[in-house]
Amino acid sequence: MTSLGSISWALAAYQKALRLSLPSKANLDCWSLVFLFIWRVLVIGPRVLAFAMFAACTQYGLFVLCGTHWVLMLVWIIMQRTTFCSTKIQEYCFNVVAAFICIFDFFNLIEGHTRIRYVIYYSIVYFENVAMVVICYFHRSLTAGWYFMPSSVTIVAVFWIGILVQVIYYVVFHPNNKLPYAAGNRIRICVPLSEMVACRRDDPTKGAVAM
Repeated sequence: MTSLGSISWALAAYQKALRLSLPSKANLDCWSLVFLFIWRVLVIGPRVLAFAMFAACTQYGLFVLCGTHWVLMLVWIIMQRTTFCSTKIQEYCFNVVAAFICIFDFFNLIEGHTRIRYVIYYSIVYFENVAMVVICYFHRSLTAGWYFMPSSVTIVAVFWIGILVQVIYYVVFHPNNKLPYAAGNRIRICVPLSEMVACRRDDPTKGAVAM
């Protein structure tokens, strides 16, 4: 529980610190930070629980899953062509660490709309979580435990509560909605694809952007 709280708080605090360092970004208030933290807990919690169940019934299979996911995330991040470091070696090292973070939750690294990236990432993560539950279901020694059913329900259902909290954060508590010019630039649930493509074309490789 302390590890879950720590990684969730670290991701939320990163967003706050990042926005404080960027004059063009509105700062996170207390409520924004609370919803960021709850969102991360409700998404990362089922992920870690799925890892624990999967490790209990497959042992080394967890390393294969995490390694495959890490490689996939590393390729994805490299394709985004981030520009945080002064040398390519340092940039690759940064990408390696960012890909490791993405084993547990999404780590945004480039400017622009994040909807498509979130949909892709969370679809992969949810598929992996459910697949781990299904594999454990056919492992008799684990399904005999009293904790299998409540853990499975938590993994499958609580994840979506986390996504709901994420939507509430973006629609209600996102700091961009509180800027003086926010009336015409509020965070919207639905954005035309043409607008997202145009935004990506205008600024394809800017540094990290606060969510």
